[in-house]
Amino acid sequence: MLITKGNEHPEENLAWAEDPSVTWRVLRTDDHGNVFTVRRDLSHADATALHDELTRRGHKQTYEMKPTYGR
Repeated sequence: MLITKGNEHPEENLAWAEDPSVTWRVLRTDDHGNVFTVRRDLSHADATALHDELTRRGHKQTYEMKPTYGR
């Protein structure tokens, strides 16, 4: 499973970006280690935009993108 954090977007994610059977979810990890889904069923472009917007806010939370298969 690939995780994208900060402004890093691994090349492996780009191949999945064009695959319509793959949707993306954006997750938030708070400063206590709890993980929450922020939004799911996004395109790669929408997930990237949301991830980058939330990361720019500079809160203590960590945001990441994960692919979801078989949709």
